[in-house]
Amino acid sequence: MTETSLELPCGYEHNGTVIRDAEIRRMKGRVQRDIAELSGKKKTDPAEILEAVLRPSWVGLGGQKVTKIHLLGALLADRDFLLFEMVKVLRGNVVSMTEECPKCEETFEIFDINLAELPVTRLEDDSDWWGPQGLVKAADVVGLGPGERSQLECRVFVLENEELGASAVFRYPRGKEQRQVSSLAEKPIEVMWKLMSLTCLSWKCPDHDLPQTPKGGLKMTFWDDVDYLVLEWLEEAFSAAQPGVDSSLQADCPNSECQHSYKTQVRALDFLFRKPQKER
Repeated sequence: MTETSLELPCGYEHNGTVIRDAEIRRMKGRVQRDIAELSGKKKTDPAEILEAVLRPSWVGLGGQKVTKIHLLGALLADRDFLLFEMVKVLRGNVVSMTEECPKCEETFEIFDINLAELPVTRLEDDSDWWGPQGLVKAADVVGLGPGERSQLECRVFVLENEELGASAVFRYPRGKEQRQVSSLAEKPIEVMWKLMSLTCLSWKCPDHDLPQTPKGGLKMTFWDDVDYLVLEWLEEAFSAAQPGVDSSLQADCPNSECQHSYKTQVRALDFLFRKPQKER
């Protein structure tokens, strides 16, 4: 069975080593049947569907067979990257998608989207916040002693805003956290707050100082009392700090009476379960 080798933009961390080499396999009909069964449930879990796609198709990591532990421990950025690579294997690099204008509700096609040209942000192995040294640095910021450092993940990042007097340490979200927020998929703000709650290690601002977050993460209601401007900055900075595929796309409504220009997203899963577009 033909497999495609690729390099993950972030990599899977295991015992201080970053594993980037991965292998994917072209999707088979069984995946379609599994998705149909999941979609037939009263309540469909988006994370379950994503993992039903990845489980049989992501077959190798550093020469080893991929397990459930890898699926849940992989960063969201790598999981998303793998989906786009699966689309390229199945459909080719150039695809088209149907879009609906949010202003006038006109439906139109966006042609010739080259998936190979979507920007991909990597996490470099020599990052100050990566690996054992990153763990020590993050522990110092959060205020943990040497015996408590095991509470932290190695992949962390810091957000700071001197003007607002706010700073925070987060770890990059993984598949495990994606499962925990999937039930909120139709509420983008709650997804953001939940992800921040689960991955925040330390939080400091004038009216809300939390040197170390409790085990298991913050309650989502924690953000209710944060200053609005601080939270507005944090949401934007948190999103911008995420590595992986930048799937944002400029869309222009063709309706002459509307001509609305806006940002939309290229969604990998949409291309895995649809008929190929006819050539123009």
